[in-house]
Amino acid sequence: MPTALSSLQVVIRVDASYQIGSGHVMRCLTLAEGIRAKGGAVQFICRDHPGHLIEMIRTQGFSVSVLPPPQSSAVSDGYDDWLGATWQQDLAQTAACVTRDDATRWDWVIIDHYAIDENWEAGARKFARKVMIIDDLANRNHACDLLVDQNLNRSALQYQSIVPANCVLLTGTDYAMLRPEFYEARCRMAKSDANPASGLRILVALGGADPENITLKILTSMARYESGQRWRIDVILGAQNLHRTSIKAFASHMKSEVSVAQGVNNMAERYAEADVAIGAPGTSSWERCVLGLPVLLVVLADNQRENASALAREGVGVVIAEQAEAVGSEAFDRSLIHYLTQREWMTNAAGRALTLCDGQGVDRVLARLMLEHN
Repeated sequence: MPTALSSLQVVIRVDASYQIGSGHVMRCLTLAEGIRAKGGAVQFICRDHPGHLIEMIRTQGFSVSVLPPPQSSAVSDGYDDWLGATWQQDLAQTAACVTRDDATRWDWVIIDHYAIDENWEAGARKFARKVMIIDDLANRNHACDLLVDQNLNRSALQYQSIVPANCVLLTGTDYAMLRPEFYEARCRMAKSDANPASGLRILVALGGADPENITLKILTSMARYESGQRWRIDVILGAQNLHRTSIKAFASHMKSEVSVAQGVNNMAERYAEADVAIGAPGTSSWERCVLGLPVLLVVLADNQRENASALAREGVGVVIAEQAEAVGSEAFDRSLIHYLTQREWMTNAAGRALTLCDGQGVDRVLARLMLEHN
């Protein structure tokens, strides 16, 4: 097998927004950094959505071609509006950004977008030799050569009827595309059973945007029960979060020791220091598992429900809110305080989490790209 991708030319079509969140871009950045480290070249194509992460991508040293803002600001329960245009328009705009004067095709187009299906993918053959899909849903037909679904308990069988017969399927948490820092922190980690005398270290992290400010609602619930507890609470806000001022103001009046940070670049270190997390069952689930961090789960979107159920079945997390609206209810508060006092559950869940994901998924995906490239 070759050890370099020095000739690989890749286009990545991915978006972030307040509605879409940041997870798609973050995992694509991880893959792009792996390709670049092996000598390949990557260009991103992103639409100018409210809450985009285009500048973040550029800060990482990648070229980004920007598609026009969405035609409509309407928010839909489905995924069609996430594209910000019809698939035909999006495909044409993307092709205009990447088509070369000499008609040379890119080696791969990598697509991480719930609003793109086989129609867009088939059209991409005009400017790319091969098509790779990153998906979580298994809910639509694809015209691709390689598909990665990094979710827990995902089986290739769930995709076989909706991809071409010759499509290579990489499924399950062995292919979770996480930054190298998580595996490195796992190698350094020497977790022991939590010591009640030292206080419970709780990490609260709800992802990129948190448009409904669920973080503040969680802190409000915690404040109702913090008397007599020895809690150290670390609140991590995503780069897209617009509520930092209100969260910091509330945290400053809590009895517990509370820190609030935004857009941090040492999440692995923070996970390793925590005893338990309160978070969403999105792409950060696998980051937590790599470092053996149990989690109290708050489901923020329908596409997170399957992950939430799988994590609960595996014993690494407990769903304390089936939907965002449940946060702050009496039932939520009861579950929250119950599990924050269950040290034995945390210890058992931490051990289970470590078995689910080892943090080397991006290397496995890159190895397959190398194989298919040659």
